Amino acid sequence: MLGILAGGLQESRRNSDEDGERSRNSPRRQGLRKFGASFKRRDRSRSNSTTENLPAKFIRTTTVKPHTLNPKWNEKFRLDIDDVFTEKLHLDIWDHDDETSVFDAARKLNEVSGLKGLGRYFKQIYQSARSGENIDDFLGCVTIPVEEIPPNGLDKFFPLQGRTARSTIQGQIRLKLSLGTREDRMVTADEDNWREFVEHQELLWLFIEHELKNHQGPSYTWAGDLQTPALTILHQHAIQGDITELQKILCRWIMYARKHMEVSLDYALLKELLEDFNTSWNNSETQLSKDEEAALVESFNLFIDFCLARVRKHREIFPCNNKQAQHKFTYLLKCIALIHSMKVFKRCCPFRPTLHVEIINTLKKGTLEWFDTIISFNESKAQTVEDILHGLIELVNSINSDVQKGANCYDHVFESNVEVNYTSVIYKNLEKLSADHVSKKLHEIGETTCKRAEGRNKTSKADGGKETQINISTAKFELYMSLQEFVRFQEKLPSEDKKHLVISNYYTWFTDAINLWLTVAKLKAKERVKKALELDKKIQSVDSSVKYSTSSVDIVACFAQIKEFWFQLSWPDVFSSYPFIIKILEVICSGATFYANLCYQNVADYSEDIKEQLCIAINNIEHVRTALKPLFDDLGIEKILNTIAEREGEKTVSQCRTAVNNLLHNAEEDILSKIQNIANSVAEKMRPDIKTHIFHLAWTPEKMEADVAPLLDYLDSNLKTLYNSLFRPNFDRILESIWRMVLQELTFTARNNIGEKMTFFQRLLHSLKVLVDFFHAGSIGLQLKVLHNPAYQQRLLEGDYGYLTVKAVFNPGSDSLSIDVMNARDLRPLDPNGFSDPFVIIELVPRHLFPDCPRQMTKIQKKTLYPIFDESFEFNIAADRCRRDGVAVCFVVMDHDVVTRNDFEGEAYLQLQRIPGVDGQYVKDPATTELSLMQPREKNEIINALEVRTWDKTAQEFAKEQRGKRP
Repeated sequence: MLGILAGGLQESRRNSDEDGERSRNSPRRQGLRKFGASFKRRDRSRSNSTTENLPAKFIRTTTVKPHTLNPKWNEKFRLDIDDVFTEKLHLDIWDHDDETSVFDAARKLNEVSGLKGLGRYFKQIYQSARSGENIDDFLGCVTIPVEEIPPNGLDKFFPLQGRTARSTIQGQIRLKLSLGTREDRMVTADEDNWREFVEHQELLWLFIEHELKNHQGPSYTWAGDLQTPALTILHQHAIQGDITELQKILCRWIMYARKHMEVSLDYALLKELLEDFNTSWNNSETQLSKDEEAALVESFNLFIDFCLARVRKHREIFPCNNKQAQHKFTYLLKCIALIHSMKVFKRCCPFRPTLHVEIINTLKKGTLEWFDTIISFNESKAQTVEDILHGLIELVNSINSDVQKGANCYDHVFESNVEVNYTSVIYKNLEKLSADHVSKKLHEIGETTCKRAEGRNKTSKADGGKETQINISTAKFELYMSLQEFVRFQEKLPSEDKKHLVISNYYTWFTDAINLWLTVAKLKAKERVKKALELDKKIQSVDSSVKYSTSSVDIVACFAQIKEFWFQLSWPDVFSSYPFIIKILEVICSGATFYANLCYQNVADYSEDIKEQLCIAINNIEHVRTALKPLFDDLGIEKILNTIAEREGEKTVSQCRTAVNNLLHNAEEDILSKIQNIANSVAEKMRPDIKTHIFHLAWTPEKMEADVAPLLDYLDSNLKTLYNSLFRPNFDRILESIWRMVLQELTFTARNNIGEKMTFFQRLLHSLKVLVDFFHAGSIGLQLKVLHNPAYQQRLLEGDYGYLTVKAVFNPGSDSLSIDVMNARDLRPLDPNGFSDPFVIIELVPRHLFPDCPRQMTKIQKKTLYPIFDESFEFNIAADRCRRDGVAVCFVVMDHDVVTRNDFEGEAYLQLQRIPGVDGQYVKDPATTELSLMQPREKNEIINALEVRTWDKTAQEFAKEQRGKRP
């Protein structure tokens, strides 16, 4: 209960309070003297309340808050004051007691808790027993002189006081007091204060402008506070215009929001104003007028549109690397979200789109504007195809950067404030835009490139076309890598957003470009090989611990770059990647064989004894060859073949596997042949010295023992140098070449001195046995099967007509002989163009023992002295027939001529008894055999002997055939 105490009534009230206090101490209480009457009916004649001295208009009462020690009223009262200097605001707080009977009071015994509660219970029983009287309890009072209330008002807690010094009072009450003057305008209930509301806005606008004008620093650092005089004026104006608290808060929001659209204010301040308005509107019992609702709707719409416009340009206005800008952006979104959540907004703006829809549409519009800006900028610089491609690369890189920034920065801001997945919205929008634009531009570039190529073909002028083509290919690869990075962002999208993405098939746009890249890579690889060998003119090893030079390192690095290109390409469709794998293998294999050929050509020109350079050259080729071995695994070829098998079946995958293996096998065989040729060259450098040692050994006087030590010392000295300079496989190859050369020299010595005494040949035989032990070196050197290989014996007897590499194995289970004719080398050129057109005839001899095994032949290889046949043949023959003495496989190499008779290149024999598997043992992977080609000679003792046997028809036919093969 509260009211205004006039100055004349204060003394009377004081006396009344003292009388009331004395009455409480008397045996019989006549009544409770207090500032207001109880809420219940009582005998007014017995009351000595001061209400008899106060007009009714001065007294106000609040509602009753039951069952609480911390009541909250939130009620507003207006009291008129006549004299500011003498009148006081007085407030009493009472504990309201309901009128109940003794019976009702006794029933509440079970609700009593504690001693104090028990005391109150007995008091209530006592009061209920008194007929017609129920007295409220006094809890305390507050008296505030009106003159102490400041113009701006007062909002604080006031301690409760008792009526006398002996009173025991506790607690405090919060009062919000304001003082103002107003005139009674006699406003009717039907009238509103819209004019005063507008005036209040204009007045507030002036104060806001004044504060911003005098504010030191940026406008967004202003806290929104007004000075005391301004607040006083606004307060007085609100009182004069009957402006409610809700209207005042509404005015603040409208004016601050309007000012924010001119100069940037703190979004946190605006959010605070929105929260105040929302709280006030929810708690207010009065409603806004139509004009006020219209003003609120306009303010909301203008503010939301303004904020959405800034959201549309958030990339420029609120960059990720600016913490202050990010703070602003966060509160901007909070403001929009708060407005959309307010009940008043839903009521006043029912047709406004939802928050989710507005944010998504705004992001789409902003992304489209940003995308078009980048395209316009790039197209303004594009003059050539290369410029267009670089523009596309910049576009996709910008998109990747934008999506990455969104995921790192904006995603959390949007998700936490407006519940929108920023990355998903932006990515799907950019995905469609970029897919349409990039595919269209690539199609235009393809048409332009084709027209240029046709123009160059007609004019027969390159005009720098090769370099331009390379630049275009490089730019397309960069664009592919950028698009690949963009597509990988799909992993961060929700599963439902990954559907129907067009750009997932981006790789199909680059199929032609990849073929062109690999063609360019093949040319570049050969150019790099030439450049590496030019820089490697004086062949030297990389350092003392490395046995090869820098050129081989450079070529292996080139191959590694090609493989890295494939890894980075990461072609999404495994099935369609097979043609590219074949091309990559062709690029690497051709580069390796090209390097081996150039190295072989370079060392072939050496005329001096420079074994060190030969060793480095052979090591270089071996180092490059080893780079081919892991290609199958490194390029993931097995995975590709498995995918082909799943889609196309075993027949197709078998063909694909064969093509891959042939590429690798042929390249390795070609490189090995070059290594072997260089190894032979190293041995040839030693031939003069070895020939001299064998000459002295052979012509030692009969009375002296043949001394092999000088030859062994010479070989040991040179082999130590070779061993330290070569890889072990290369050392074994050269050791085998030296062994063949030693055997040749021993054979030549014996053949050229056929009429010498027996001791001459015994000396040579003894030396041969010593040399076998030397080259075998207790199983450390050459194996005995290599030293005693019949193929090497053939070389001792024949001249240089070339070599044929074959592989033969007998299958005991099926009684079949399988022969693979692999390749030939160093054939004689029998055609005028300096080449031959070789093919091989395979037959089992003697023919009369194998009448059921017809001869077979390979295909013709055109214009080559190093033909690669890679053909397999099979003969059905029992094992016991293969074990007979004198039976063999005859390989006849012929040069095909169209007009004249085919020319004889040479022939070689492989004994059937020595073929793996003839002894009944199953052999899984037989070794290859290199056979030396032979030609019949004029002076051949065996042929002469056969010719004398006139009674033997078979011998006569064989001798006649051999004579026909002579050159």
